[in-house]
Amino acid sequence: DDFNEPITDAARSILDGHIVLSREIASQNRYPAVDILRSNSRLMPYLIDQAHKDAAGEIRKLISTYESMEDLINIGAYVPGSQEEVDLAIEKRSQILEFLQQEPQQRYSWEETRSLTNKLLTGSLPVSRPGERENNDPEV
Repeated sequence: DDFNEPITDAARSILDGHIVLSREIASQNRYPAVDILRSNSRLMPYLIDQAHKDAAGEIRKLISTYESMEDLINIGAYVPGSQEEVDLAIEKRSQILEFLQQEPQQRYSWEETRSLTNKLLTGSLPVSRPGERENNDPEV
C-alpha cells in the first residue's frame, strides 16, 4: 500500500516493472485485482508487436478516461454525447472489466489474449470469452 517506502522504491527501480494489486478492485470482487493504470512493465514494448502495443494503450486510455470522469458519471452530471472519448469509455466499461477478470484455473494462450484484446476494441467481444476451456485445465 505504501509506494513511498525506500525499500519498495529501490526494488521497483531494478525490476522489470511492477504489478500493483488494489484493495478497492478486490473489494469489488474483481480478480486478479491488478490496478492496470498503476502497474508497469519495461519489457512489454520489446515483447509485443506495434498492433498489440496500440491495443493495450487504447485499453489503458479508456480505463483512465472512465476513472477520471467516474464521479460525474455516477451522480448523473455527465451529459452523454458531450465528449466522444468519455462516451466510448462508458460503452466499453463492462467489456473491459470482464476482459480483465480471470479465474485462477483459467488459462489463455498468448494468441487468445491478443485476439481478445483486438475483439474488445472492435466491439466483437462477446459476453463470455471465446477460447474458454470446458475444464479450464492449463495447456501443457
